[in-house]
Amino acid sequence: MNEREFTEAMIYLGACTNTTYTKEQIAAWYGHFAPFPREAFIKAIQRHCTVSRFPPAIAELKKQLLKLQYPVLDLSAEMEWESVCRAIQKHGRNQIPEAEKMLHPFTLKIVKMIGGLSSICLSTDQMSLRHHFIQTFKVIMERYGNVLSLPVSAMNTQEKNEKEKILEEMIDDMPSLPAFP
Repeated sequence: MNEREFTEAMIYLGACTNTTYTKEQIAAWYGHFAPFPREAFIKAIQRHCTVSRFPPAIAELKKQLLKLQYPVLDLSAEMEWESVCRAIQKHGRNQIPEAEKMLHPFTLKIVKMIGGLSSICLSTDQMSLRHHFIQTFKVIMERYGNVLSLPVSAMNTQEKNEKEKILEEMIDDMPSLPAFP
């Protein structure tokens, strides 16, 4: 997005949050958001304004942009646990492959990290498993968000490799991602 489009978007943000941004603030923010399409930036502003009446920080808008770019980041750990339970209720432990097909690929990854659907089916402590699933889900999701939000210029070699790996996994899971930076 060019500077004029960005300035117009910041005026829109200011109108939504009853805030006035200075030229210096707009210039500082522009470096963070210039690579993104104008439409995506406006959607991120709209998403922010539906959940908060306060002006966002740069990180908050970037988080919204990442959720638009990578829908997996918008998954809820609790809702995904419910989908695991529904898959088990529907297919039981004798039809694990069919149950796995009901799950989001990211959710299935977390399920396998905690032992797989078979171990969940055989467990007598569902509350403990639920807690373990949700905590693992949130930790991995937070790491994904943190790594994906870093600009390449601010990454070390390990983070670059991790970002590449995460993107490969996401592309394998969801081949129709929008082309943001």
